[in-house]
Amino acid sequence: MAAVGITRALQRHAFDPTTTALLREWRETVRGKLVAYGQNYEEERQIAWTCMLLPGAPELLDGLTETIGDPTPPGVRLTDVYGNADEVFVDLVAGQWSHMLPHLGESPLVRLTATRPKPDADEAGVLRALISASDSAPVAALLQQRIVQEKLAGVSRTEDMLHSTPAGVDYLIALEGRTIENFRRVLGVADHDVDSYGDREAHRERWVFTRLTRHWDITDAERASLLLDVADTEDEYSTHPRQRGQAASIARAAHVYLFPASRAAQQRLADFEESSKQPAEQLRRGNSITWLEGITLAVMATPPGQLPLILERLFYPHRVERSREPMWKFTTPLMHRLVVDADAVSALVNVLDGTPPAATPRCFPPRLRSAAPPGTTLPAGLSLQREC
Repeated sequence: MAAVGITRALQRHAFDPTTTALLREWRETVRGKLVAYGQNYEEERQIAWTCMLLPGAPELLDGLTETIGDPTPPGVRLTDVYGNADEVFVDLVAGQWSHMLPHLGESPLVRLTATRPKPDADEAGVLRALISASDSAPVAALLQQRIVQEKLAGVSRTEDMLHSTPAGVDYLIALEGRTIENFRRVLGVADHDVDSYGDREAHRERWVFTRLTRHWDITDAERASLLLDVADTEDEYSTHPRQRGQAASIARAAHVYLFPASRAAQQRLADFEESSKQPAEQLRRGNSITWLEGITLAVMATPPGQLPLILERLFYPHRVERSREPMWKFTTPLMHRLVVDADAVSALVNVLDGTPPAATPRCFPPRLRSAAPPGTTLPAGLSLQREC
C-alpha cells in the first residue's frame, strides 16, 4: 500500500508549488494503473481507485477504456479475495458517491462489480458493500430508489437483502434504532448463516454474536425470551452439517454471555459438565457444541474461584493452535467476565500473586465441534477434556 502513502503525502503538500509537477505526474501514474494488467491486476486496480478517490479525482476515469480485448470502461471490485468488503475502499466510494456518479456511466453499480464487469452482473453484492460503509447516508437515496423501482416491477430483491444480510440489518438498525424488530432480524441472519471455509476469522458469526450482546432498546426479559426461543429450535436434520444448529448455538452463547446466573444457563452448564464425563463413543451424533458456545459457558457461567484454572486449560498453547478457531472466541467472553465480575478479577489477581485457586474446576469443556471440514481426522489434543 505504498501508493496510498504517496498519495496522502502529496495531498498534504498539494498547495506547495514545488509539488505541483509531482502531483500532476502522480495523477497520470494512477490513471494508467486504473487499467493495469498482469498477475495481480485486480489488487493493483483497487489500489489505483483508492489513490484516485483519496484526493477526490474521479474524473481520471473519463474517457478511459480497456486496452486489451473489448474497449469497455474499466471496473473494480469492492471486496478482498475472500469476498469481504474492503472497509477503507468502500468508505471512500460511499463518501464520494454523488461526486463519482457523473463519471461512472449509465450503469454505475455494474462498474463496481468486477475489474472487467459484464453488463448483466449482479449488483446485490455492491449494494451490500456500500451500505456497510461507516457512513452509508450518501447511498441511501440510491437504495430507496431501487426499492421503489423493484416494487413497481413486482420484485423485492433489495428489500430482502436489507432484511437478511449483516450489512442490510446494520443499515436498518442505524435507520430505525435498536428495536425488537431489528433484534429479530439479527437472529434471522444467524438462522441463514452458513460458514465459509474462506471466512477464516468467522466474521459473520462474530457479527451476529456481537450484535445480539450489545445494548438494545428492549427489556432484559424480552431479549432473554427471544434468545431462548431460537436456542430451543435447533434443526438436527439440516442437510448442511456446518449449518446445523448455527443460529441456536449463537443464541445460546449470547444468552449465557448476558444472563450467566439464569436457570437456563446453569442447566446448560450442568449438561455440559455431564457430557464431559462421557466417553466419546457414547455421545450421540450432533450432541457436540461449538467452540463459541463451549468457551462462553466455561468462562461466563462458572464460579469465580474456578476461573483461573479454566483459563489455564483453555489457553493451553497447543490447544488454541489446534482448535483452528479465531482468537476473538476465546477473548470476548473472558474480557466481558472481567468487566462485570469483580470476584473473577480478584481470583485471577490472587493466582498471579501466588495464592492457590480456591476451587478445582470440573472438566471443561468436552468435545467441541471443530472448524475443520467434514470428514477431516482431528489431531490428538483437540478436545478440551482433561483428567481432573
